[in-house]
Amino acid sequence: IRLGEHLSPDMIAVPVGPQLEMAAVASIDYLARRGTPRHPDDLDAHDCILMRHRSDGPVYDWEFEIAGVEVVKKLTGPFILNDPGLVMEAVRAGHGFGYLPLPEVRADLETGRVHRVLANFCPPFDGYHLCYMGRRNLSSALRLLIDRLRSTRS
Repeated sequence: IRLGEHLSPDMIAVPVGPQLEMAAVASIDYLARRGTPRHPDDLDAHDCILMRHRSDGPVYDWEFEIAGVEVVKKLTGPFILNDPGLVMEAVRAGHGFGYLPLPEVRADLETGRVHRVLANFCPPFDGYHLCYMGRRNLSSALRLLIDRLRSTRS
């Protein structure tokens, strides 16, 4: 299962969930010390907790939409992590901004542990997909799962 935007070109992907939004979040303490960005370009002056989706993969660049145009921000920060839970621990501890799918930060937003910024620059995108290689030699179990997932989205 992967986010739709992190697929290898040789993979086949079946959507398994709704569209998602990314959320830039920081602790209230961090915002009090460093200020609140009003535009994605303002993040250049902030610490950002960066992520790699694979240990051998590139750092994930933060993607925003400004006036209908996708803008990719290559940011810097004190940490590069490969686990969303660790990103949130660093955010809660006041080390900087995290950028994660909204469902992964919702509980912290609801409890007030973190605050979301730049929401109007984060449009929905295709969410999670079941990914597999090729169509030949699929097990009957995988074929049944794929058919079931497709039928529940129709």
